[in-house]
Amino acid sequence: MNTNLAKWLGRLVVAGVAFGSGAPAATAADQPSSWPRKSVTIVVPFSPGGSTDQIARLFSAKLAEKLGQPFVVVNRPGAGTIVGMQEVVRARPDGYTLLLAVSTVSTQPALYPNLPYDIKRDLVPVSLLGKIPLLIYTNPAFPAHTLGELVEQARKPGADITYASPGAASTAGLTGELFNEKVKTEIRHIPYNSGSPAMTDVMGGNVDLLWGTAAQGLEQYRAKRLNAVAISSERRSPSFPEVPTFREQGVDLVAEEWFGLMAPKGTPPEIVARVSQAASEIVKGNSFGDDYNYFEFIGSDPASFGAYMDAQAALWTGLVHRLGLQVK
Repeated sequence: MNTNLAKWLGRLVVAGVAFGSGAPAATAADQPSSWPRKSVTIVVPFSPGGSTDQIARLFSAKLAEKLGQPFVVVNRPGAGTIVGMQEVVRARPDGYTLLLAVSTVSTQPALYPNLPYDIKRDLVPVSLLGKIPLLIYTNPAFPAHTLGELVEQARKPGADITYASPGAASTAGLTGELFNEKVKTEIRHIPYNSGSPAMTDVMGGNVDLLWGTAAQGLEQYRAKRLNAVAISSERRSPSFPEVPTFREQGVDLVAEEWFGLMAPKGTPPEIVARVSQAASEIVKGNSFGDDYNYFEFIGSDPASFGAYMDAQAALWTGLVHRLGLQVK
C-alpha cells in the first residue's frame, strides 16, 4: 500500500474513528418536503482544476438553477480521495452534503482492503452523471502509430515499454493492466500521483505511453504534442473522430472513467429522488455545448447507478485478483 495512505489509515485506527455508527438523523425542521431550504455542498475529493472539479462545477450551477438554492463545490483532496469520502460519510444525512464520486469508488476496495468506510454500507447512489472514455496517448516520436504496431513492439523480445497513469488505483491505470491481459503484453505500469505529471513525462519522452481520459489529453492531442492510437468507448468520440476504438482494431475492450452523485446513508429517499430527477432533466436539456463532446452525459436514476457501480466493482475486483495486483 502507498506509504502515505497506510499512515493515514493507521491514524484513523488509533483515533478509533467509527464509520458504521451512522450520522445524526435529520431534525423535524429538515423535512424532505422543504428541501432545499439552504445551500447544498458538493464535496469533490480532488484539487481544483481537474476534470472531476470541472464536472462538479458544471452540474452545481445547473442544479442551483433547477432547484433554487446554491450548490457549492468544496474540494477535499488527500489520501487517494479518502479525505473527501470520509467527510461525506460522516455528514448529516439531510440532503445538504453530496459527494461527486468517481471511478475509484469501484477500484479502491479491491486494492485497499482496510478502507475506513464501506461504499454500500455508508453511502447511497443518487445519479450517474456521465462517463469519459480513455485513450492510449503516445509521444509523437514513439515508433508505433497504431494499436497493432504498439502490440507488435511490446511483444518483441527484451521490449521494455512503459505506460503512465494518474495512479495505481485509477481506472486508467487498471485499464492498462486489463489491456496487457487481453493482448498478452507486459507493458510496465508507472503510476503517478495525478494526471498532469504523467502527461508531462510522456510528452518529454520519459515514459512511452499515457493511459488518460479524453478530457486530460485533448488539448495536447490537438496541438500535436501527443498522438492517440485507440479510444476505449463503444463508438468513436466526436472530439477524436480519427481515433479508432479498441474494438475496431480487434481488441474487445470498453472502459471509462465515470462521475456520479452520492449521498450519506440515511438521506431521505425523497431528497435522493429530487436530485436524481433534476440531474436527469439537466442532461435531457442538452445545454452543455461543444466543449464537452468527449463526455457521455447520462443522468441516471439511483437504482441504475447502483447496479452500474456493482458491475464496475466486479470487473476491477476480478482483474486485481486474477493478476495479483497490489499497491506498493
